[in-house]
Amino acid sequence: MIEPAYDDITEETLKEARDLIKGIREFLSGEEPGVPLKGLGRLFLMLTTLLVEVGQYRHETARKYLDISREIRAEVVDALGAWMRRPELEGLRVLLMENLMPLFKLAVDAYFPYRVNFICASVDRLFEIGVLLPRSKIHELIDYVVDRKYPKFGTSGIRGVWGKDFKRRRIMYIVHAICDLADAMGVKDKVFVIGYDSRRHADEVAKWAAGVCLARGYKVLIAARETPTPALVFYSRNKLQGRIAGLLVATASHNPVEWQGIKYYPPSCFPAPTNMTNWIGSRANLLQLMSEGEPAYVEVGGTSAPGVAYFDPMEDYINYVKSRLKIDEMRAYFSDKIVVVDEMLHQGDIKCGRM
Repeated sequence: MIEPAYDDITEETLKEARDLIKGIREFLSGEEPGVPLKGLGRLFLMLTTLLVEVGQYRHETARKYLDISREIRAEVVDALGAWMRRPELEGLRVLLMENLMPLFKLAVDAYFPYRVNFICASVDRLFEIGVLLPRSKIHELIDYVVDRKYPKFGTSGIRGVWGKDFKRRRIMYIVHAICDLADAMGVKDKVFVIGYDSRRHADEVAKWAAGVCLARGYKVLIAARETPTPALVFYSRNKLQGRIAGLLVATASHNPVEWQGIKYYPPSCFPAPTNMTNWIGSRANLLQLMSEGEPAYVEVGGTSAPGVAYFDPMEDYINYVKSRLKIDEMRAYFSDKIVVVDEMLHQGDIKCGRM
């Protein structure tokens, strides 16, 4: 639900959540021997999803649901304690209790965005525990959980460390969730615009995104070269005017060099608001939990591939920017000065040199 209303939570849905948590806790507290590690990882992901999503973002201004949502989240933390006490995790128990449990307890009283932060931080700590340990069977669980970390959006985009929490499968499910949102908007007859910057792997991420969009029946318009986000937004808003299903940009923005990211702009080409990115994150999380295989994807070939076209917005964008600059005044002001340019991991070089 893109804009949840107060009555989207019912007594029945709360009862279902509580029954599920109770069932998981009883299973974890039982005598069931030798639960597969991937199975334990899946239960961890189910419980942390409930810890994030019980009492969704918009509901928390409605006092009627505030207390009961908090109670249910406390029950989730109790079930996570039972998870940590499983005999299969005996060698990790102290580390888990000391590093993860404090974050789970903080999430009980937190609002939705902070709950996402706490749960993602708990997975990061689990990853760090795995780095400290000699490679063993327990890494099967750690890898399973890290690969399915809850998608956390920042400013209209999701970002992560390449090869750790920014991987092909995970990002493809996020693009599938974006396509689900586009389907709900009724823009199936429009085109997804896809661009990328000059950061390492960005062109690869753009191809992942394009391949998913093609698999979902959308046509794609791909930037022919690395392109800064403002130029992509300018082209989409001014040249395509209402003909796009959305804009996807492979960029990690200001993050360190080992990071990658993907940003989503809806058909308006304004940055996606939090109600959209919350929905996309929740939907992508569900998709990656429910599916074990590779997401649907079409390999993006050459320039003649069906449903694929290419474009270069830079000339139009630079002419637009230059038309709004007072060139003579700038030339006079800087005539006796040195100008220092920070290319920001070469992102600025895409347009500064040309400008």
